[in-house]
Amino acid sequence: MAINEEVSLKPNSDIERGIDANIVSISDDGKSVVYISQNRKYRLNNTEEIVRATAYISLILDYGYSADCIALEFSVPDRVPNHFADIVVFKDRTKKTPYIVVECKREEASQGELDQAVAQGFGYANQLRAEFLWMTSIIRNDYFKVMGFGGAERIENRIADLPKEGKTEAARAKYTKGGKDGFELETVQENELTRKFKQAHDALWAGGKRNPSEAFDELDKLIFCKIWDERTPRKPGEPYEKGARRMKRFSKKISVFQARNSKPS
Repeated sequence: MAINEEVSLKPNSDIERGIDANIVSISDDGKSVVYISQNRKYRLNNTEEIVRATAYISLILDYGYSADCIALEFSVPDRVPNHFADIVVFKDRTKKTPYIVVECKREEASQGELDQAVAQGFGYANQLRAEFLWMTSIIRNDYFKVMGFGGAERIENRIADLPKEGKTEAARAKYTKGGKDGFELETVQENELTRKFKQAHDALWAGGKRNPSEAFDELDKLIFCKIWDERTPRKPGEPYEKGARRMKRFSKKISVFQARNSKPS
């Protein structure tokens, strides 16, 4: 993790539930996070440590992995200078067979930085022969199956979510109606939603390669599709659509909608 100026922890719901579950604690001055089972304490030199703590808590509470099967700052062999994976989940408590590599980036990271983090995570996962990779900045989460694919593959091996403990394959969707075999959608705070919108716009803008107004139009389409999808009736356990799939599925409906609204009255 890169070192920036020291910051104090700003509590969020994920950190708070980790504290409630006795998974992590925060130092009295609010400048360090303690991973209790790991017996490790890290300074909050930047917001990446908050992201790592959030991911660590989620792996235990949401995915069911034991803290005894997780390592922090795990040394990656055959790399000079020596590098460390932010989080590694192992198949068992012996910690001899890496299963999931987690690469964390600060919430404010640019799309370029996040893409670079994915590449770095793949390097670590391949070196450790891990089966899955999770790159997270909290706002953006990318999941990949590493084993069985070429080292440069980034499309065919993209998956909806990580497998939960005891499962060998990931679920077909991360978010499902009622949270059955997945997670239910959650209401987010306005500031988080604003950050997600900004990140989506920046990705669509592509660093200036696309006209800003065109990028904004594409963002409008995504928002339209998102609202449409959430309001679509579905049975418990049925998945919500992901962005790219949703755009493809609803593109005709968007065109019809826009055509109707562009006609003179």
